[in-house]
Amino acid sequence: MTHSSFAAEAFGLLQGLRSALDDATVAGLLFDGSVGAGLPGHAFGDSRSLYDSLTFMSATGSKKVRASIADLRDHYRLGSLAKLTWLPGSLQLEDGLTKPTGAGPLRAAAASG
Repeated sequence: MTHSSFAAEAFGLLQGLRSALDDATVAGLLFDGSVGAGLPGHAFGDSRSLYDSLTFMSATGSKKVRASIADLRDHYRLGSLAKLTWLPGSLQLEDGLTKPTGAGPLRAAAASG
């Protein structure tokens, strides 16, 4: 548990990236016997401060948060995280499911098909 939305975003991104890499490894083993030949990941996030921390080498937060940021930077440097795209809140469709005032973009996307 964390009391910081920044820490939650960092931990969530790292956990999601690790899960994607694990899935790619399993798929590689099942389909062609390869290990470690996973596709590079492309992450999307709405935390501008996390995006800035990864792309501009700033450091903030607790020791555990800084370690997670360093781990994410290593994945980025080594290519397993190929791209991190920041999306402004207005493009976050899931806000309609988690925030009382965020349903506009989700409704518009659903209406447009």
